[in-house]
Amino acid sequence: LEDADEFKERWQLALSGQTIAGRPLGREETLVVPVAPDGIWIVEKESGELVRKVKTPGTCAGDPLLIENQVVVPLADGSLFFLPDLPEEENNRE
Repeated sequence: LEDADEFKERWQLALSGQTIAGRPLGREETLVVPVAPDGIWIVEKESGELVRKVKTPGTCAGDPLLIENQVVVPLADGSLFFLPDLPEEENNRE
């Protein structure tokens, strides 16, 4: 690769025994990361800071999708979880 500097590591996400359950979905300033068995983690793109954790009713099992401006995450039991759009004051900063 000619521009290998473009692919330098920017940050790491400490999973603490969890596994990434699908390809993260990029939003404007964040990534939606499905994490098994924990749920969904919202991470700042630039810093890698964990902004919020959202518990799901089951284990995430695939890539989050954006359907009509709604983030949808498949679960292991075949159901879909619709990510709530929580107001800023309800976000759990870690």
